[in-house]
Amino acid sequence: MLDTESSKLREHQFRELLLNLPAAVQGYRSDGTVLYWNFASERLYGYSAAEAIGQNLLDLVIPDALRPHVLGDMQKIIDTGVVIPSEELRLKCKDGSEVVVFSSHYLVHLPNGESELFCVDIDLTELRRGQQRVVLSEDRFRTLIEAIPDAIFFKDGQGCWQILNEAAKQFFRLGDFDWYGKTDLEMAQQLPEF
Repeated sequence: MLDTESSKLREHQFRELLLNLPAAVQGYRSDGTVLYWNFASERLYGYSAAEAIGQNLLDLVIPDALRPHVLGDMQKIIDTGVVIPSEELRLKCKDGSEVVVFSSHYLVHLPNGESELFCVDIDLTELRRGQQRVVLSEDRFRTLIEAIPDAIFFKDGQGCWQILNEAAKQFFRLGDFDWYGKTDLEMAQQLPEF
């Protein structure tokens, strides 16, 4: 009896863990019928578990253009038992907006011989916004550096050239020389007038 109670407790703990994971987890049959939908899936995609369970995953979150790809992947997983590599996907939300996720897929074989598929989706929205801010900041920085008429250059901690503005390229007579990541010695060996 203790084993049964212990097993039930472990199962309850596991269910609570999945339900409260910060990553969106969806479980579904090989035909796409949703069987499991955790809180993070609700937040990410906008469908409550009550709305999602029993519906087809393809109808809920897969954009029309991506359906053939996803159907092929699902069939490949079922046929071969080998999951596809994790990948970045643009999926759709209840309100019609898109969300970029890093999606990992898992196959579970049940004792009755059937299989269920699981997706674990990590929202990349904030990461993408951060990357866009970095690119914008780098663009502004480069524009500022290029606007300065004086020679400006930066090297990393190993003495490798990282940034040169146009004035610095002219001052050092670099022309079209591939200077990025080179040390002074490497440049001196390749540019006799350096």
